[in-house]
This record gives sequence, C-alpha cells and structure tokens, in this order.
Amino acid sequence: LETFLRINNIPYKNEYDRVMSSKGKTPWIQYNDDVIPDSHFVIEYLKEKFPVKINERLSNEKKAIGASFTKLVEDHLYWGLLLWRAVYDKKKTVFRLVGLNSIILWIFEQKAKWACHCHGLGRHTQQETIQLILDDIRFLSHTLGDKKYFLGEFVTEADCSIFGQLCQIVWQSPDSPMEKTIKGGL
Repeated sequence: LETFLRINNIPYKNEYDRVMSSKGKTPWIQYNDDVIPDSHFVIEYLKEKFPVKINERLSNEKKAIGASFTKLVEDHLYWGLLLWRAVYDKKKTVFRLVGLNSIILWIFEQKAKWACHCHGLGRHTQQETIQLILDDIRFLSHTLGDKKYFLGEFVTEADCSIFGQLCQIVWQSPDSPMEKTIKGGL
C-alpha cells in the first residue's frame, strides 16, 4: 500500500501504533472521516479519490495477470511468510526486534498456527510449506524475467503488491530459506 501511495504521489502519514482495522487486519487507512480496511479496498477507494492512472496502459489480459499474481503474493506467499516468522523461526527474530515479549510471541504463534491451518497452508509440513513458497518466488522470478517491471515497461499495481511482499522477505526475514533463495539467485 505504501508503495502504491508513493508511486501515485498520494500524500500520507504513517501511524506506528499497532492498531488493527475493524476487520482485524493491516494495512488500513483513514481519509477524512472514511476508514477503509484491507489494501485491496484501500487501493480501490484511492483510485476513486485521486487521479490514479497506474494501470491505464494495460490490456484487460495484463490486468488479469497482474491481479492473479497479486492474489498469489497476498493470499499464498503472505501466509508462508507468516508461518516462517511466527512458527518456523524459533528465535522469532523479527518480532523480537519490535519488542514483543515471550508471552505475546507464544500467543501470536498459536494464533498464526490456527489462522494458517484454517487457510490451508498451515496443514503442510514445514518442508512442504517452504517448498510451496519457494515455488511462488520462482514463479514471480520467471514471470519478471528481464522485464523492467512485472508486466512490462511501466510500474503497475501488481508491482506494488509483489514488492510489498518480497521486501518483507528480503529485509525482514533474516536467514529464512526464502531470503537465501532471493539473495542467492534463483
């Protein structure tokens, strides 16, 4: 979401207070009196409020491809990243960096296990889950290929979503198999 805001020159101010949206999710925004939860709905809302033209050069087919890969990172890769951070990384590296104590970490791990189990990805072994997530990363890499941006020569909404997830792996998942795969080359 923040990448989308930056690319479209939409002014914003981050609030770092760990408050979740009415749907229990982040990110969310407040614009005047409107409160919008979930990045998908936020982006749709912002496209109505601001002169956003980020996808206007795309064919319907390219828009569909971009939407499909957005779903891949938001509804699959995300859950693998959550499992890594909350369950598989026994040191809870990222969460300790933000100051969460052991009791909160244990509660968060239990909630993450349950949510990932309900999603489906959490029903696999750690090795299977990591393989699935590495496959996602390879699909992204193969689709990007030598292109400047994911869908061609211009930045799109898909680039914002994909970057948002991959940067979490590269900069906030130290020593994970996903980080090692990306940094070591595919």
